Formats: sequence, structure tokens, C-alpha cells
Amino acid sequence: MPSHYSSSLPLEVLGEIFIRCLPERDSDRLDPNQAPMLLCRVTSFWRKAALAEHWLWDTIIFPPTSQARGTRSCERFISSGGAHQWFSRSGSRLLSFGEEASVNPMNTLLKLFPPFLKKYGRRMRRLDLVIPSAADIQYLIGRATPMGPFPELVKLSISTSLLEWPDTPFMDAVKLTDVQLVLLGGSEEIPGPMLPNLGKQLKSVGVYFAGRFLTVDGWRELFGRSPELESAEILLPVYGHLPIAADIQEVRESRLKSLTLFDRDNEDEDQVRRIVPDTGWRILNQPIVFTNLLYLELVMNRRRTSVGDQKTLVEVLKQLEKLETLTISPYYAGQALLDVPPAVHTLVTEIIFKSMSFGSLKELRIPYRDCHSSDLKSLLRSRPPTHGHPGLRVTVYTAATYMVHWKRLARQGMFYGVEDRLCIRVLTPRTFGI
Repeated sequence: MPSHYSSSLPLEVLGEIFIRCLPERDSDRLDPNQAPMLLCRVTSFWRKAALAEHWLWDTIIFPPTSQARGTRSCERFISSGGAHQWFSRSGSRLLSFGEEASVNPMNTLLKLFPPFLKKYGRRMRRLDLVIPSAADIQYLIGRATPMGPFPELVKLSISTSLLEWPDTPFMDAVKLTDVQLVLLGGSEEIPGPMLPNLGKQLKSVGVYFAGRFLTVDGWRELFGRSPELESAEILLPVYGHLPIAADIQEVRESRLKSLTLFDRDNEDEDQVRRIVPDTGWRILNQPIVFTNLLYLELVMNRRRTSVGDQKTLVEVLKQLEKLETLTISPYYAGQALLDVPPAVHTLVTEIIFKSMSFGSLKELRIPYRDCHSSDLKSLLRSRPPTHGHPGLRVTVYTAATYMVHWKRLARQGMFYGVEDRLCIRVLTPRTFGI
């Protein structure tokens, strides 16, 4: 929009437009070449509108401190009063504050945070903290505990290399419902009792790892401590050193509605095999039973090529009787390469030929190759719209170079009669945690 046109708009309208200019990544808001700071350099009228719009200034998330230059820039921004000035423009809005996680942080800005937590703690809605060592978390607790409760805190993200979690003032926040834990470094199991006490009111959790593995005992502990969980993203657990039969003897029911489960990559899998047995996809029905699960995404590693792995997955998925949306994503996809896990073909065959399987399924999202396009036509015809059911919809993920083949098949009428329930998209690989 040319600035001479926008000057005729009311400040409130221009402010609403500016909000839609904010970058998707929160840490990019501190970039001088992106909104909101870029907007302040166009005209004096734009600057006035931007400074008056509180939504533009309610978030300070520093980028990962993986480079010394970036760390010094953030330190200068804080020490010069830039961060206080930023928040002073936010009016009475609730705030988001912290730093983005990285797998190997060289530094953390944590020691510069206590003044902000002290001044703005009662307005904090979201906190993102990087705590590499026990000394860092003890420093935080020593400075944060006297600050009292965080009455508006809803979302908390903590990145750490610690295995034992001391109590923090954040976990006691009464409105805290969303916790993301990023466990950095090492090559060990993460037993359940060493996870923090996440609180019974928790609704959403993400537990991410770099070279570490949650055991079945930790999996059980996680859902036991937070019975109200509705959404979770977790790396596929492994069995602990307990005998397998003892490890799964107690079965609990979960209220979880949405689950994203990441398979391990090849490097992590080699490490797992040297430590403990693999749970595989059996984790989806023991020791926790997901009777209320509606949405499931499996980010799969192609290494699971055995017939046993494929059949186990299908049998486990069939027990999720309320499942409405199933997404299977590969770890890797390039412009000219699409990694289709073998279990996808087994699943498609099961749905086509077993009419009683997956009766609640409404949406299937899978990577697929155009050379097997006839399977998809059979799949969609096997689950047509009926009274009380919209019919199965299928989203096919493909590599960019294959898209021309799918478009040609559509023009040739390959999907005639079912094209309204088929969508072809270029796959964007899912990343795990950070």
C-alpha cells in the first residue's frame, strides 16, 4: 500500500493492517528490516500508527544465541533500555518474553532476564527460557522466586540439558496449560521421575530431545501427572531396563485428542539399539490407551521396513476407534526425492479391502508416488460419502518435481468422480522440536 494512500486511513485501521505484517517467527520481530521496526521508518504517519498499536510491541523473543555477535547485540538491546522501551508501547496487553532454543547454545541471556520478570511478571503470558546448566537454573530460581506468582502465564518453553528438575515458580502458575520441554545433548534415557511436575491442569505438552530418549516409564509418568492433556508432541519412547512385561502391565486411559509422534532418525536409532529395546508403534495402545484420540500424526523413519513393523502399526491404528484424521509424514523430502514409508502402502491396502477398519476416519494425509495413483482412486471409492459420514478425504504429499505428473493424471481423468475429495500438495518435511 503506497504511504500517501494510507495516510488517509484512521490510525486504528492502519494499526490493524500493521498487525498482519508481523513475521511468522516471533524472534524476527527484533529484525530492523521486518515489522514492527521497519514500519516505523517509512513515514512519520506510519511511525505514529505503529507506535500507537499495542499488539506490535507485546513480544520480545530473542533469536538463538548460537553466535557471539548475536549475543552481544541482544545484550546491548537489553542494557541500553531498548527492551523496556519496547514493552512500554504495549499498553496493558499480556506479554511474551524469552529466547529461542537451539540444540547447542553457546550462551544464554538468562542472567539478564530477572529485572524483566520482576517488572512484568504479572503480565507474562508466555516465557521461553534456555537453561543449559544447574547453575543457570539456580540463578533463575534465586532471582525469580521472590517475584511471586505468574498469574497470567499460559505457555512455558524450557530448553535445558538438565536431567533433574528443581521446582520453579513457573510451574505453579494457575493458568499454565501449555509446556514445551527441549532436552539438549547427551545420549541417555529420560526416566519419568526426572521430568518436571507439569501440573494437573496442563492441556498441551511437547517433549523434545537431542540424543536422549523417553522410556515407557517416563511416558506413563507424563500422562499420569497431567490427566487433562489434550494435545502432545513427543519422540517415540523406548523400553527401559525393566523387563518388558513388567513395563507395560499397568494400562491407563488418556483424554488426549491430538498426538504427534516422531520416529527416531537413523543416528538416534543406532544409539537406541545399543541401549534398550525399541517399543515400536505398540506404544499407542500400551501402557496408555488413547480411546479419545481424534488426530494423529506419525513422522516416520523409512528404516521401519519389515513386514512385522508395518502390520503392527496397522493393527495398533485400528484400535483407535474415534480417530478422524491420520497423517503420516516422512522425515525427509527434497525437490526430487520423496521418502514413502512402506507402512503407508500396507495402510492403504487395509482400508481398501477391510470395510470395517477405520470406520471413523474422515481425513488421510500420506506421502505417495504417482506410479501408484490407481490405489488412491480405489481408496476413495471404497469410502464414499454416506448418510452421517462425509466420505474419506485424502491429501497426498509429493515432491515438487512429481507435481507435474499428478496434474497430468488429473487432466486425463484418473480421479474422475472422486476428485473433490483428493488434494495433492508438495510436502514440507516436519521438523522435530527445534
